[in-house]
Amino acid sequence: MPHQDNLKTFRVAVKKYLEFISNGYLQNAQGKTVFDKTFQDFCVQASFLGIFVAWEAFLETTFIDYTLGVPSITGQQMSKYVSPIDRAHSNRILIGSQKYVDWANSETVVRLANLYLKNGEPFNTNLKSIQSHITDLKTIRNACAHLSSTTSTQLDSVASRLLGTPISGVTVTALLTATDPNGQPGETILDRYLSFLDACAENLAKGE
Repeated sequence: MPHQDNLKTFRVAVKKYLEFISNGYLQNAQGKTVFDKTFQDFCVQASFLGIFVAWEAFLETTFIDYTLGVPSITGQQMSKYVSPIDRAHSNRILIGSQKYVDWANSETVVRLANLYLKNGEPFNTNLKSIQSHITDLKTIRNACAHLSSTTSTQLDSVASRLLGTPISGVTVTALLTATDPNGQPGETILDRYLSFLDACAENLAKGE
């Protein structure tokens, strides 16, 4: 699949999930929210998980395409050390003796890139540049999937760092919808992370 299609698929998915979040905060003619907080929390958390899955799918598809010799959006042909016969074969090569590839783990993806692509590019440089953001996103994902004392503490730590003030008992919704103190007016913490993911995705698709 051409890399521009991979990028488009990712961006369409992100847009769709952001619309789901917006729908959770719809207001009636009197300016009151139509749905309660429980539904809003569901929209935010489910949409965030959907975006995270879309990111993993983008990485997998893009990686496999490069191992198959598909040129980047800019026409670059990545030098590779493998010659899979098709997508299924490439996937089996990447999985190896494991049960699956953890595409959410940037270190794993970079390690695979260094094995199968010359200098690990374009994954090596790009994923390392957003490693800290991916780590934060995994913390938030874990809090969505199974909130415990451990995930709650980790979420508070991320929130305290991002918002610049001690935070205790923060929820995923409260964090993601909070205004980013370092962003443009109206930008949220979720917007902040999405900007990093989108820029990285574009660089990967371009082979830069």
